[in-house]
Amino acid sequence: MIYRKNVTGLALMVSELAIGTGQRAPDLTRMEWDHIEDNGIWVTQAKAES
Repeated sequence: MIYRKNVTGLALMVSELAIGTGQRAPDLTRMEWDHIEDNGIWVTQAKAES
């Protein structure tokens, strides 16, 4: 993936979290270090607004 070769830092971390977890952007912003447990990331998805 060309993007992965050309991006670093926070942008890389956010894109990898999005790809790796399948979470939406608002849910990614709510992730905290405390959500990492038992070799996984435990986050409850926020309800989509209609």
